[in-house]
Amino acid sequence: MIIGLASALWFAHNLMKKNDEHMLYEYTESLVEDVKNFGKNYIMGLSYGSFRVTLINSDGTVFFDSKIKKVHLMPNHGDRKEFIEAERKGYSSVQRYSETLDTETVYYAVKLDSGEVLRTSFTTENVFSLTWNLFWSFIGIVVISAIISAFIAYRLSVIIVRPINAIDLNRPLQNEVYAELAPLVRRIDMHQKRINDLINKISRQSREMQAITASMSEGLVLFNGLGVIISINESAKNIFQIDDSCVGKNILSIDRSVLIRKYFDKGEELNNKIEDLELNDHFYRVFFNKIDTEDSHLGYALLVIDVTQKRIAERQRQEFTANVSHELKTPLQSIIGRAELLENNLVSPKDIVPFAKRIRKEGENLLNLINDIILLSRLDEGKRLEDEQIDLAHIFAGIKETLESKCDEMQVSLNIKGESPRIYGVFRYFNQMLFNLCDNAVKYNNPGGHVWVDYGHDDEYIYINVKDDGIGIPKSAQMRIFERFYCVDKSHNKSRVGTGLGLSIVKHIVLLYNGTIEVESEEGKGTTFKLKFPKKTVCQSFSRKFKAFFDVFEDCFLYREQSFFYEAYLFLKNI
Repeated sequence: MIIGLASALWFAHNLMKKNDEHMLYEYTESLVEDVKNFGKNYIMGLSYGSFRVTLINSDGTVFFDSKIKKVHLMPNHGDRKEFIEAERKGYSSVQRYSETLDTETVYYAVKLDSGEVLRTSFTTENVFSLTWNLFWSFIGIVVISAIISAFIAYRLSVIIVRPINAIDLNRPLQNEVYAELAPLVRRIDMHQKRINDLINKISRQSREMQAITASMSEGLVLFNGLGVIISINESAKNIFQIDDSCVGKNILSIDRSVLIRKYFDKGEELNNKIEDLELNDHFYRVFFNKIDTEDSHLGYALLVIDVTQKRIAERQRQEFTANVSHELKTPLQSIIGRAELLENNLVSPKDIVPFAKRIRKEGENLLNLINDIILLSRLDEGKRLEDEQIDLAHIFAGIKETLESKCDEMQVSLNIKGESPRIYGVFRYFNQMLFNLCDNAVKYNNPGGHVWVDYGHDDEYIYINVKDDGIGIPKSAQMRIFERFYCVDKSHNKSRVGTGLGLSIVKHIVLLYNGTIEVESEEGKGTTFKLKFPKKTVCQSFSRKFKAFFDVFEDCFLYREQSFFYEAYLFLKNI
């Protein structure tokens, strides 16, 4: 803009200068005619405006000057360029610096018939001053116009922007706007709906993810490439014994074990690796994986699974194998040793019968051990046989009959009372469970001791209590009595020899039916085993059949089958 303005001013300056030069030429020619007609004194009485008129004698002295009153003080103009050229050619047009006026001046000189030279002139300063004045006027106009335009633009922008600022982005279509804004509002509403849908989708996915991770029994830790934790679930908090304050901190802040540090330092190398970690007396299986997209690395995921019970189970299985091997070898070695003696006639005739009885006894112990092992194996596999209705009174009557001879031998009384509830389960399991408890109560009692059994039910549970006043169980051993082959009695009393699996079988059967077992014992005073089963569990077989009946009823009712009564008859027949 400035360059354009300067060019325009320069063009105007040159145009005005040429116009003044033309006017100067015409004005000079007119004065020459007047001097010819009226004499040289005529010009002395005229008004010349912006032009300067000078009359120079033939010798170079100044006769008249319209701008200078004391012409006698003016220097001789015989050496002036315009005077010399006019003398030579009759006229001259020159632009030079005027020492008299101290400015750049344009001269036009004409030689008169009398030999004098008439010179007219004007200063370029006047032209430039006019142009400069026009420039500042133009600048003033521009500034005023800019101020007015800025004010008008501000007012218009306020008018235009105010409705835009007043738009409720949550409900765009409910705003009152001018027609030009209507398409914008509709697009805002459309984008707002898309954004809300995306936010709701992301929120739903986030809640689902949080619900999934919160319900996980495994510990899950997510952290970025710098090792800063960005998410951790409840299981991981419990494993590492930390709280939500760890989020945003380095992963080494939750645990400084060698394994975690190795994950952090060598993440690239350990990607998709599985390691074992021992922490706070627990054993964990740790899975470490990178989280990558197609073009970037987001971080890492640390999955921690508690394998303590698995380790314990493996240890127990190893111990069980070793114990089974030992328990099988003992009666077999006894049987083989006595059989070899009989085979080689190294036994006197009177000892043959005792030897045979001992071999039979060891064989029975071996068979009982094998049966218990088989039963435990089935219970470990979680296999449940077909449930049937069980009468506890009938089971206890059989147990009392079986233990009668042992009670007489040990001089122990067995007292059983209770109200038999309706139970559905496996008869063999319940019989074995209750027999083991009663047998132990008699076996580990004192001569003249007592065993009390009471059973019954309330609105929610079926309970069975087996109490004795025998030798009791030390507190140090009460936590281990359900372990396989664990033996409390170290006296090696042959009357108390068992397979070492009795209480382990009891606990497995109790857990199979979602029951609980408690032990109360004091050494030298006796022991009480308290069993409790939820009715909904031990009666579930009947419930399943009852529910199935109503399923048949519902199906027949919904489809209005005429064969309803026949189907119901067949169903009841099969119960």
